[in-house]
Amino acid sequence: MKTTTINRKNLFVAAATFLTVLMSAGQVNAIGQNPVSAPVAVKYLGTIDAQPVFLLNVDNTAAEELTITFKNKEGEVLYSQKVTDKKFSKRFQFAAADTEEINLKLLVYSNNTKQTQVYEINKTTRVVDDVVINQL
Repeated sequence: MKTTTINRKNLFVAAATFLTVLMSAGQVNAIGQNPVSAPVAVKYLGTIDAQPVFLLNVDNTAAEELTITFKNKEGEVLYSQKVTDKKFSKRFQFAAADTEEINLKLLVYSNNTKQTQVYEINKTTRVVDDVVINQL
């Protein structure tokens, strides 16, 4: 009989894949009521030195002035930048312990329309015990 085991590495790969698919589809839990006219895409790229890496793409065809801000769960600003580029793309890596949960908010504010689009980025780690039953 063939048995399947789930270990921590497989669980992490499955969770990372799920998060990547979720973010690449643009389903990063948009909270803003009035979306900014510029389409925003956030993707989880993986980790470098056990630190998560995200890719932010903004398609700002109207070249309006946008303010991009990352905040932690305490509301402290980790990064802020004003952009007017028609295509803005940047990778972000935030320091966090391997076992630490990540709770970030990405705010994209349009200075022209005075509207904000808010994204919530969360990472949690769960430990799973393996139990294998084999028929002999």
